[in-house]
Amino acid sequence: MSVSQNGNVIVVSNLKDGFDIYHLDNSSLDGPVMQPSDGSRVPVTFIHNWYAFLGGSICEQAHIWDTKDRTLLTTLHHDGIQNSTNEVTCA
Repeated sequence: MSVSQNGNVIVVSNLKDGFDIYHLDNSSLDGPVMQPSDGSRVPVTFIHNWYAFLGGSICEQAHIWDTKDRTLLTTLHHDGIQNSTNEVTCA
């Protein structure tokens, strides 16, 4: 979970299918950011003055998403993490 610097927006790992972005001023869901999940909580934090957020994944990748329109900006790949308990298809 990460709260924007101005305290108006929060992004959370929803344990089901990615992340959810909420506006705290009116408690409304802005929308989901979909990515493969196995029910694990993954880290997320706002970056670039909360115009984007960096989200972890279960797929040996980290993703940078645009906060406003929820588009994927880039994917960062890394190796060395093994998921031996659950099989999840990662795109």
